[in-house]
Amino acid sequence: MKEFYEPGPRVMTALLIARVDKVEELSHTLESLLGGIRAQTGCLDSLVGRDLGGDSRFILHSVWESQAALATYLASDAFRVLRGASSILTGPEGFLVAIGHPESPPFPSPGFTPLPSTTPSGSPTHKGHL
Repeated sequence: MKEFYEPGPRVMTALLIARVDKVEELSHTLESLLGGIRAQTGCLDSLVGRDLGGDSRFILHSVWESQAALATYLASDAFRVLRGASSILTGPEGFLVAIGHPESPPFPSPGFTPLPSTTPSGSPTHKGHL
């Protein structure tokens, strides 16, 4: 396993568990935040996935070019907005973040599928399993 301080890309995976009455609102919120995350300096890719069973569990997964780029994002207004939204839309244990190297995924991905992203024209751009 690579050490945290070694150079190279980093991944951030957040597991969000929506309150029962806020599942669709969390889904829409995560999709609306995705473009801003992708626009952050050093973000190589980001996607949102939802439990295949339609459960209230979501994964926000992003890949960063370096630890410094990820650290900048974690100190940004964009991340504060995500934290604020999660405090309203998830329960007490509803926002868990793991950071690591791309070859060491922090959360298991089976059972999750990306939410369809849309282009400005509204057409889906990504489907499949995480």
